Amino acid sequence: MKRANALVGTAVNLVIFTTGLPLRFLINRYHPNERETLSIVHQFSDLGKRCNAFGLDSLGVAWQLVAKEIRLFQALEDLTAAAIDNDLIAINCARVVEALRQLSAPGIENRGEQWKQFRNLLNIDLSYLKFITENSKGPRHGNKMNVSPEVNDQILSRTWGVMNRFIAFRMKGNTRLPLSEFPLLQ
Repeated sequence: MKRANALVGTAVNLVIFTTGLPLRFLINRYHPNERETLSIVHQFSDLGKRCNAFGLDSLGVAWQLVAKEIRLFQALEDLTAAAIDNDLIAINCARVVEALRQLSAPGIENRGEQWKQFRNLLNIDLSYLKFITENSKGPRHGNKMNVSPEVNDQILSRTWGVMNRFIAFRMKGNTRLPLSEFPLLQ
């Protein structure tokens, strides 16, 4: 199925390249025989459980928060795009973490100090974030083949948790998250 997806994707990418039209395709079912149709939508059912900063009942509050901050909106867009396309997970998730680091440390120029501030405010261990950023190096440099599906799932899950904490941080008025509610991610 991945091969079929890649072949269709190649055709669509060539049309995009020759026309400049922003097209997108999604294969969500296939027919293994004449009588059967199977769904192939990959659903990350555990991801929704990682979001406790807000729920559907407080979606409006979260929307106002994200909509007014373009870089946060873009980070959320990168994250949700990664959930749709496995080939984007490693690259997009690293980009999400980098964006949130910058957003958490306005006025701090030193990257090391930004990382320290980010981890401190959201209660995240360095190794937790390094798993995301280190596993993105191959894909960021053109080698998408070195990240296994299991590692991709872990990268996406971790980044989902980091985004949840960042949104909670914003919703709590940009104050450090209490360890009692948000224990150290390691």
